[in-house]
Amino acid sequence: MFYFSKVLVAFVQVFAASGSGNLGSSECPCITNSSSMYTVYEALVAGTEGLPPSFGLTGCQAYDLNLAKYGCAQNAEAYCSNPWCFVDPELCPENKELCEAAGGELGSDVSPYCRTRRFDLSRSLFNVSGHYSYETCGSVNVYDTSQLNEPVAARRLRVAATAWAPWIVTKRNLRGEEVFAGPMYDFLEETLDAFDPNPGINIIPGWATAESRLKYPESSYTACVHDVAVGNFDICLADLWITPERNQLVTFLPALRNDHFYLVVPKSQGAQSDVGLWGRLERPFLPFTLDAWMAVSGFLCAMSFLLYLRQLCETGCEFDGRNKCSGNVVSFLQSLFYVWHDFLLGQSSMDVDSGPVRKIFSLALAFFILITLASYTASLASLLVVKNQASGGVESIEEAIKAGMTICTGTALLPTVNSVYPRGKFLGVPISAAPRTLWAGNCSAMVVTEDAINSMFSGKFREDDCAALEAGSLTAAEAQCREPGRDCQLAQVGELLWSVPISFPINPKMAHSFSWAFTSAITQGKFEDAKRSHVQLFPTSACQVEEPSLQLTSDDLSGTMVISFSLMLVGFIVMGFRQLRRKQPKSGGREETADPEVALPQTRGAPHLLSVLDVQARSVLPEIFSTLEFFQFALHRSHKLLVVVCGLLAEWLISSVRYVLGRYASSGGDEQDREEMCPEGSSVILPELGALGGADGVLRPEAAEL
Repeated sequence: MFYFSKVLVAFVQVFAASGSGNLGSSECPCITNSSSMYTVYEALVAGTEGLPPSFGLTGCQAYDLNLAKYGCAQNAEAYCSNPWCFVDPELCPENKELCEAAGGELGSDVSPYCRTRRFDLSRSLFNVSGHYSYETCGSVNVYDTSQLNEPVAARRLRVAATAWAPWIVTKRNLRGEEVFAGPMYDFLEETLDAFDPNPGINIIPGWATAESRLKYPESSYTACVHDVAVGNFDICLADLWITPERNQLVTFLPALRNDHFYLVVPKSQGAQSDVGLWGRLERPFLPFTLDAWMAVSGFLCAMSFLLYLRQLCETGCEFDGRNKCSGNVVSFLQSLFYVWHDFLLGQSSMDVDSGPVRKIFSLALAFFILITLASYTASLASLLVVKNQASGGVESIEEAIKAGMTICTGTALLPTVNSVYPRGKFLGVPISAAPRTLWAGNCSAMVVTEDAINSMFSGKFREDDCAALEAGSLTAAEAQCREPGRDCQLAQVGELLWSVPISFPINPKMAHSFSWAFTSAITQGKFEDAKRSHVQLFPTSACQVEEPSLQLTSDDLSGTMVISFSLMLVGFIVMGFRQLRRKQPKSGGREETADPEVALPQTRGAPHLLSVLDVQARSVLPEIFSTLEFFQFALHRSHKLLVVVCGLLAEWLISSVRYVLGRYASSGGDEQDREEMCPEGSSVILPELGALGGADGVLRPEAAEL
């Protein structure tokens, strides 16, 4: 009953005065005349010079408008137009018991006691602990910045700092004392100007405490974060990654920058020679995929067949499978050769002055050649260059993991990399120790920051390792202090792996104040100014710049040359084989002067057809027969099934050509058969660019005379 009465009183106070206007949120309502503090506020307001009698007492209003007492005579400040009101502090705080009594939970909307709104202590009414709220009226208190200033102003900040060039460095001042400097340190000092009076910085020597180092022996940076969490320090001033483990301990300020991580591996100078013969042979074909090459071949074969049909139709010969005009097979093979030859030459040599059909076919072939070869050339230009691999055979972290490489990375990042790449083998080391750990053979690659890569190429890491060797803190095997340029043999490969934000852990009581100061300073460009003022601290590479060359070498063209020389060798072998056949003696003892298959049987008539057939066979068929028989001879020497099938195919082609030749030669004396095979007025099919045939396929007079 008691709880119910208090809830009822709260609602009555919220809606008691109907003339008071908007009374704000029910979670923290504006004061009304039913409140016990109302008369006290009313009397003090009336007794304060420069304030109207209703100041803060009649619900949510912009009481500061046109009020010179609070700097709003011209209403220049944003807070001048923000509504606010005095509130009853007994009704504003959350009350778990009253909230649950009303059947709600903290944070719910069941009862006003389940939630609250921010309210501040008034400093304008002397000797009275009055409270006011902008938030209950739907605005923000930008008038009183004391809550931002108080936790930091006029304090001595306990700061633990450690150097990490180029962001935080140490130097000697005029008195010979070692002091901190660098972009991050200077930026921190700039942010302190936002507080009045300015706080001071007290650098605590020794970095993280021994107690925290015992808790986090793998990382002194995480140990320092723990020191801030337990109150040993107010700030850790270092190049600190914001990781989930560290952020769980304490609040971090807004990120100043991000560390970008890349994969670094040793260079392999012999990577180019590692490309095998098959890799070089397939390089000229890499611009197109296998299905693309099949599509190109299909188009060219289809074009060859159309040209063959065009000749067949123009000569008037019927292709009925029973009576075949002489030279059908030869014409198709030559048509196929000329189309492929034109494609490889990059131009169409087809005669376009012999009718519309050739014009259309020539236009189609020329367009196909133009687009296809242009695409091929553009892609091949980059693929022909066999570049030196900048890695030991890997180009990404996925390849390194697949190869089973051990990868060094920062100890604090081990949980992250293990979750992102669960199949990888990672070794946690300090980032500055990653190069020497790699050279010692404990890992084969490393994931480090862009800053670490720059320091590595500048030679700084090697210099530090050599200095540690001379000081005796590292052994020769650990330091790996080799010749100058040791780390120039490393290379960054692959794309950006991930980014990690960097900032400072802060005392939770100061988090809001410093976050506001940091954000204000960053938006004003003060951090960029600090970087520009210390540009000399950023390392420059001491490694020789390797300019990529676009000039092709013999290695780059080796695959193309092997293929071309192989074709030349095949032609040379065929030439030698034919030469041996010509010199082979007949059974009568004299040498042959022509291939046996070219000698046609004697016929009884049809001199025109036979003369044409003899000329065409002697000019074309020897090359076809010799080539096919050579491949048949070579293929029969192999025991592979595929090669045997190819040999049988070659035999079938030879038998087919011989059959066609013998069929038409034997029918030369029968005028009726000749007319059925080639009707009167038709012309014998000749090769597309045959020496004895015209552009339109009609026999030239000098060929007929033969």
